[in-house]
Amino acid sequence: MLQEGFAANGYLYGMTQRGGPANDGTIFKISPAGGLTTLITFANTNGNAPSAGLLQANDGYFYGVTRLGGKYNLGTLFRLGGAPNSGPSLSLSLNNTNIIIQWTNNPANYTLQFTSGLPSTNWTTALPQPTLEGNVYGYTNYINGNSGFYRLIQPSGRIN
Repeated sequence: MLQEGFAANGYLYGMTQRGGPANDGTIFKISPAGGLTTLITFANTNGNAPSAGLLQANDGYFYGVTRLGGKYNLGTLFRLGGAPNSGPSLSLSLNNTNIIIQWTNNPANYTLQFTSGLPSTNWTTALPQPTLEGNVYGYTNYINGNSGFYRLIQPSGRIN
């Protein structure tokens, strides 16, 4: 039996009730390109026969249960990962007449866009390109007195 669901990061996460080295079940993810990664193999002490599917909560973690295994062989409750690719958090600050936008994800995966008003269907790539300092990407723009709105978008169209 396979329980499955797409996560916020676009990957497909699922469980098998059997399989893995101990035949006690597995948890896996499949990338949008089709790459398979086994994340957990159950071995009775950490659970056996996962069931009821995975739930991704607002904190980014996945939660689930097993029917068997654990200390008294009555099943386990488990939490997997930590905010799996939930996207960057933007920080905004002002420095005199400049707005500074910073985030800590790879800019190849995100494009900073700008528009002068909302709602908008006219988002444009913010120029110049973001700079890297340490592990923080940043963008500085002169404030000219007009309103402006920024967003990060992945090539897939997911907005953060």
